[in-house]
Amino acid sequence: MGHRDGATLQIDGAACVRPRLLLASCEACQTVCPVGAIDLSGGAPNVDYDSCTDCRACSVICGEEVFTPPKPLPKAQDQAVFIPCSDALGLTELSQLWLDGVRRILVATHHCESCKATSLAQIETTVAEFKHLAQSRDLPEIELAIASVQDLQDWQKARLHGDAPDPSRRAFLRRFVAPAVESDPEPIDPIVSFLGQGQTGDPAKTLYPFSPDINPEKCIGCDDCIRICPHDALTLIKAENGKSLYHCAPERCTGCQLCSDVCDVGAIKVKRMKLRGSDILLTRFQCRACGVESHITDAHSPDDGLCRVCHQTNHHKNLYVVLD
Repeated sequence: MGHRDGATLQIDGAACVRPRLLLASCEACQTVCPVGAIDLSGGAPNVDYDSCTDCRACSVICGEEVFTPPKPLPKAQDQAVFIPCSDALGLTELSQLWLDGVRRILVATHHCESCKATSLAQIETTVAEFKHLAQSRDLPEIELAIASVQDLQDWQKARLHGDAPDPSRRAFLRRFVAPAVESDPEPIDPIVSFLGQGQTGDPAKTLYPFSPDINPEKCIGCDDCIRICPHDALTLIKAENGKSLYHCAPERCTGCQLCSDVCDVGAIKVKRMKLRGSDILLTRFQCRACGVESHITDAHSPDDGLCRVCHQTNHHKNLYVVLD
C-alpha cells in the first residue's frame, strides 16, 4: 500500500510484540488512532496511508518503537514550549521535555483540518499521569495551559528571531572551520531517566507508568513470563539468603502485556500507574521422575514430588521394562 502524500510514517514490523505470541493482546496503536488507519487483523500493524493523517499518536503510545518516532519537539523558551500537535505527546515526550527544563506546555485549541481529534482529553490525561509520576518522586510538575492569541504571536516572533542569521564576524569565520567530530552517545530512554530522578527510595509511594504484578497464590514458578519479557522488566535473580526470586523492574516495562498473555494460570497483571510489584520468593525443586531441577512457589509445592510437566503428562506411570 503506497504512502499518502505528506505521510512519513514507517513501520518496523519486527519490533512489534504481536508476532512473538499468538495470544498477544496489545492493540494500543489501533485503539489510539483517531482515524482508524491501523489494522491488526494480520498480526503486525498495517497502515492505510490514504487515511493516515501523520499525527504520530501511534508512535507515542507504542513502547516498542514499531513506528517512526514523532517529529522532534520544538526547543523550550523560558521553560515553556508550544506543541504543534497534542496527539504527538506521550509520557516519553513529556519526560524528555522535563529533562530539558520545560515546566509549562501551551496548547492551541484550533482544530486541524486533517484530523478528527477535536478534544484535549488525551493530552490532559497524559499530563495528569505525568503529574502523578512527578509527585510520587517529589519532583516539580509540568503545567498544561491553553495558548492565547498573544501567546501564539509571541511564539511566532520568537521563532523568527531565532531563525535570523548571526551577522557577527565570529559567526562568519565559523563557517570555514570544520565541526568537531564526536561519537554519538548511547541513547538513553527519556522516561527511564526521568523515573530515576527524585526521591525514589520509598516503594510504598513511587508510581510507574506500567508495573507487572505477580500473584504469589497463583504463580507456579514456570519462568514463562521472564523468558518472554523483551525488556527484562521481570527477571530471575538471587536473593540475599541464596534463594531465587522473581524481581520486578517496572521502570523497564512498556506495557506490552506479553507476560500476562503467556501466563496460563492468570498469575500476572500489568497495572498502569501503580507501585512496583512485589518480588516473588522461589524454592529450589528437583522432580523425582525426570530429575530436572527447577523452582516453585511455596503456594504450589507439589505433594507428589513431580514437576508440572510430569504431573500433567503422567509419563512416569507409563515406563516399563521389556525382558526378552
